[in-house]
Amino acid sequence: MKRKNLTAALVAFAMAASCISTSTGLISTANDGGVEFALGDTSGDGIVDAKDASEILAEYTRLSTNSQGFFSGSRAKAADVNQNGKIDSSDASSVLMFYSYSSTGGDLNLVSFLDSLKPAGNGTTTTGTATTTTSTSTETTVTDTVTTTTVLSTDVPVTTTETADPNKVTEILVSRSSFTLKIGEGALSARVTMLPETATDLHETWSSSDENIAVVDDEGWVTAISPGKAIITVQSVNNPEAKAEIEVNVEAETTTAVDMKKVTSIRLDRTEVTMEVGTAELSANVTMLPAQATDLREIWTSSDENIVAVDGEGWITAKSIGKAIITVQSANNPEVTATIEVTVTDGTSTVPETTSTITSATTTVSASTETTTVADSTDTDTDTVTSTTVTTTVSTSASSESTTASESTSDSTTAQTTSSAGTTETTTSVSTTADPKRVASIQLSVTSIELSVGERGISYVKMLPETAKNKEEIWTSSDSKVATVDIYGNISAVGTGECIITVRSADNKDVSADVAVKVYPKDKVRKIELTATELTIELGDKKISYVRIYPNTAVNMNELWVCSDTNIATVDEYGWITGKSIGECIVTVYSVDNPDVKADIKVTVVSPDVPETPTDTPPESKIIQDSTDEERIAFCTPFPDSAKGKFSIEYVITYSDETQSSNKTSVLTVPTLKDYTVYFKTDKGDFSVTSYLYNEDNGKRARIGSYEFKASPAECTTTVEDIIYAFYYVGGLSE
Repeated sequence: MKRKNLTAALVAFAMAASCISTSTGLISTANDGGVEFALGDTSGDGIVDAKDASEILAEYTRLSTNSQGFFSGSRAKAADVNQNGKIDSSDASSVLMFYSYSSTGGDLNLVSFLDSLKPAGNGTTTTGTATTTTSTSTETTVTDTVTTTTVLSTDVPVTTTETADPNKVTEILVSRSSFTLKIGEGALSARVTMLPETATDLHETWSSSDENIAVVDDEGWVTAISPGKAIITVQSVNNPEAKAEIEVNVEAETTTAVDMKKVTSIRLDRTEVTMEVGTAELSANVTMLPAQATDLREIWTSSDENIVAVDGEGWITAKSIGKAIITVQSANNPEVTATIEVTVTDGTSTVPETTSTITSATTTVSASTETTTVADSTDTDTDTVTSTTVTTTVSTSASSESTTASESTSDSTTAQTTSSAGTTETTTSVSTTADPKRVASIQLSVTSIELSVGERGISYVKMLPETAKNKEEIWTSSDSKVATVDIYGNISAVGTGECIITVRSADNKDVSADVAVKVYPKDKVRKIELTATELTIELGDKKISYVRIYPNTAVNMNELWVCSDTNIATVDEYGWITGKSIGECIVTVYSVDNPDVKADIKVTVVSPDVPETPTDTPPESKIIQDSTDEERIAFCTPFPDSAKGKFSIEYVITYSDETQSSNKTSVLTVPTLKDYTVYFKTDKGDFSVTSYLYNEDNGKRARIGSYEFKASPAECTTTVEDIIYAFYYVGGLSE
């Protein structure tokens, strides 16, 4: 995630981080070599700025992870800006707020500024004046600003400047205003441009005025349903007032409209699985399309059950070494199928399971009678006492997170019976055998899920034993205001909070399993995911671990990068890490929106002669001059070394006369293909192209890049391109 306004991001982080408290980071009074550091100026350069805030955060990160801190003596005291005896994120936030204040004309020093933030005893007075400032970059723009003088105390006035937000979307441009489709056809509605160019949150939402005529997905792809006209609207998530409309005209090619309730395709989250003999796992997560389809029943088969067996839920068990094809078929439309290739190797490891166990109900009773004669030492008469031994066999099935075990237990109890003649003992032994036709436990693929409002999730279910006849599920939610669940186990996040989703066996109501669900606000960052959590970097080289922030509806997706040891490596505001000296350190990326959310990268810096784990270097698309002539341009897109799967590329072409066309390749098998070359005709003059990558296995789509072409002489200017990230986003990079 790249930011063009670092100051704004730092201020936002400061406001968020000021809410964090910690008991770590206590000040050390060790010798600092006699150097005197001023309050807040931990870098010792005489200026309190973002660099000092970054150093304080890095020290806080070290201390909060039980590592040894670098600061000591007066430097440690300088880092304790709030002077509360510890170094934490609130110190960094104070430095960032002061840096923002001083960089916009404030003339107070740090101590006076912090004093001015304390509650005033005699109230506040606010006056306002208007002024105009001009900011200049490669393009000159005029920005209206408002200068407000606020008396924060009776003695110290502070002047702040509120600038119109250059990161906010104000306008949306689309490459076309209308287009025509035939029933059943699909196309990208339009190429979208968010303005101004400095806007950072480019997330968009799509809607159709009439989904009976045309539906649109969250990437702007429109599918024609029935004859008529519909308006497709694209709206900025950052600023819902910014939107644009495209009219789609659907023409009748046949007399039958598309049945959106009928399954037309199946998407899998993976198409290859490697297992060891004796293990079991879910073959793949299945999505039936379109989303409006109502009958989502699946039929599972194996090409060779001697190698891999599969049950009715897609759960596969490796039986012997070899390969087999697992096929899932739509019960609603048997012509629709998808396959997973399973390779079984030699081994004895087990697959983690989560189970809920009960005792069974079949009881076998056998009785034996024995007679004991007891003589009383003081009486010549004898009493006969009969004792009965009852034996019951109990068998319980239990499983743990790594194994499934079956054990038989025999419990014995001894009771004493007293008569006038003496005492006898009665022994009762209990043992139970499970009914193989009844559900005894439930296994879940996950037992906890985190979602944001509006998102959906699922935990796949396996009823045990496999021989159970009735595997029907009953789903309930402990709080439908937080999350709801349908009859298939699809969990929908409704409101913030926590709840428990329970699945119960219809066959045996005593058997159940729970999924803990936590729902976050849809506009709040809840998770950061990295393409790599460990990097090996040669001295002087630089690398990056790409970031994905969840949910994609979060309003503030800015990042703040910190390195635990800048002597070993440094990291810039975009996440590029540069090796400085041999050693190891931790680079951390924080969410500015939610500083509690972070992710770490273990960085190892080595000398150039030490072999490192091969990693991708950023590939770049380019014109192939030898294959280019006056009539066409040959344009080659290379694939990452770690890319694997079946993909296609769509090229959306916009000509100088504003007409548009699109071309999509056939299925490309990677890494069999190392790159792909497309030929663009030049008969219409200059043109621009945006390319999109599709993962044919899971249906995910991502932009590869945008390019500007000159027809003569043939030239290409890359506006934006990130091939590795596109493959990562669609799940096309092998681990």
